[in-house]
Amino acid sequence: MPKLHDISFLLNQVKNLVMIEEKYYDYADTLTPYGVAVRYPNELFLEEHHAKEAIKYADEIMQWVYELVEDEVADK
Repeated sequence: MPKLHDISFLLNQVKNLVMIEEKYYDYADTLTPYGVAVRYPNELFLEEHHAKEAIKYADEIMQWVYELVEDEVADK
């Protein structure tokens, strides 16, 4: 697996294994630039509403992943 900051790429790697709602691709497109921006903080400028939106999307993606893992563990 290549080391990338592209969340959509990661979703595409598992799309044949799990159902992915379209909103997660939208969230990924919003969040991916932050993975690069934090490596170059001098170029990072965020307004409060952007930060809140990013946190909300990240929380939703993480909750979805936790549920997938819990379901997988329960099935075994």
